[in-house]
Amino acid sequence: MKRLHLAFVLITICVLFLSVPIYATPAPDNFAGVPWGTTQEQVIKMMRERGWRETGEQDGKTFYGDFAGFPSTIIFSFTSNAMTGGTAQIEIYTNGYHSKTTFDAAYKLLSEKYGQTVIKVYPNQDRSSTMPNYYEAEWNIVDDVSSDKYTIHLWCLDALYLQDGTRLYVVAVAYTNQSLLERKKSSAY
Repeated sequence: MKRLHLAFVLITICVLFLSVPIYATPAPDNFAGVPWGTTQEQVIKMMRERGWRETGEQDGKTFYGDFAGFPSTIIFSFTSNAMTGGTAQIEIYTNGYHSKTTFDAAYKLLSEKYGQTVIKVYPNQDRSSTMPNYYEAEWNIVDDVSSDKYTIHLWCLDALYLQDGTRLYVVAVAYTNQSLLERKKSSAY
């Protein structure tokens, strides 16, 4: 009888644990292959070694390169000379419908790595736009080991206009190491 009871308990435990999906979401340890906290001088050197070109500003923060398979403009953010975030403009296009396709592809890649999150949809009030809605998604990640907090924000909107009046649609993703940003801000004072 005791054996039967023990067998029942073991089977119940196995069924419970095997039926619950367990997802491990790794925290991003870098942005565009650059580790968090890297100095601006090191970023410039790393990007040049990879063959990325600095933009016309030559500010040491903005480069052209490949981000997750998308030709992109990469903008690094620094706090107290430590890289704490970055934005990749993964598409700038003249057709809003095409941008939604790119947004969906980027969302899929991020969801596969960090888990799914809600896509927020905002109606576009501008009827001259070829994008009927604006889209955004955000991942808030906490590192299991360090408890550092990270934010990944993906969005799609028509935000840029050229001098000739051409409307450009932007799909961008921004990574921020919130914990490092706060530590650097507090150490700067």
